[in-house]
Amino acid sequence: RQVPGAGLAGYFWSQVGNRTNFLGKDRQDRNIWRDTAAIVNDPDQPPYPRMALLEQAGYGKACGVPFDIRGHRGVVLYFAR
Repeated sequence: RQVPGAGLAGYFWSQVGNRTNFLGKDRQDRNIWRDTAAIVNDPDQPPYPRMALLEQAGYGKACGVPFDIRGHRGVVLYFAR
């Protein structure tokens, strides 16, 4: 099993990657747009220069959408200004 990545991909994987709850049932979460500034400035997140560059480039929101295709799991990131 592969370890989640760093930066925004790792952040969103930790938030939405596990689509089951503690009972093993599918979670009914909705995709939520998050402020990139809040993620960059979060003291619990390790410093990651690419995240700061995305914020400086004007991308103020990010959203991670999980997928599972025949056992291959991941997360697609979407950005908005």
